[in-house]
Amino acid sequence: MDSDLYPDLAAAGSLAAALEQLAAELGTDLTAVPGDWGPGVSAGIASSVPERKQLSVHIGAESRWFGVSGWSYGVELITGATSDLADVVRAGAA
Repeated sequence: MDSDLYPDLAAAGSLAAALEQLAAELGTDLTAVPGDWGPGVSAGIASSVPERKQLSVHIGAESRWFGVSGWSYGVELITGATSDLADVVRAGAA
């Protein structure tokens, strides 16, 4: 992880920790879980709906962006990218 692009993630220690810290600041309840690609570059946001998988979150390597993807029963329900981590928190809470 490039700490120049992601000083907030570097300060928090991981993407999952940064997601939970920002959620608390925004007054949003979410549970971040480890991602598939390592704690510095990926995380998940646990779903409150049993049939949905966690919302997968990963970071860009060359510019600041967060990619998200959410699945249920083999169907991708959400996909996208943003440079604003707060957008990811809001999507994960929704």
